[in-house]
Amino acid sequence: MFVQRLLLSFILTFSLAGFAEAVTLTFRPLQNNNERQVIDLGAPGPSVGDSILGHGIINDLSGKAIGYFEFISFVTDKTANSDIRWLHAQYAFGNDSILIEGAQEFMPNNGKAALNLPSSFAVTGGTGKYTGARGECRVIRLTENDFHTVCKFQSIKIKI
Repeated sequence: MFVQRLLLSFILTFSLAGFAEAVTLTFRPLQNNNERQVIDLGAPGPSVGDSILGHGIINDLSGKAIGYFEFISFVTDKTANSDIRWLHAQYAFGNDSILIEGAQEFMPNNGKAALNLPSSFAVTGGTGKYTGARGECRVIRLTENDFHTVCKFQSIKIKI
């Protein structure tokens, strides 16, 4: 039985090897302050348990709108100088999307990401041409509402 499972695993690994595709996406999510909400779920005022959520437009590097994003994050720890938050986000491009998540440091009191400080998030899935996506996105906040994002991941090539 062990040999059969090992053989099946070997066959699947080499059968799927030709179906993976390397993808690099570079884009600029834009978020206006009125598209970001803080929900005070923990103790009154900024505290562990608060939720920060929002959405915005995704532009390519020339400034053309190519999609949208949605995110939700939860404050999991607070220090004197920062909030630690678990973030889950979707970057959608028509019928294709990728999901990212991870814990990162943000400005204190439910603030945004620090300016010019890269944050890394895991690519945990996708839809459409990004089905099965696995990899990493690096996000850098450039100005108040402008972010630069580079995502590198593998996705599965499928035809539906």
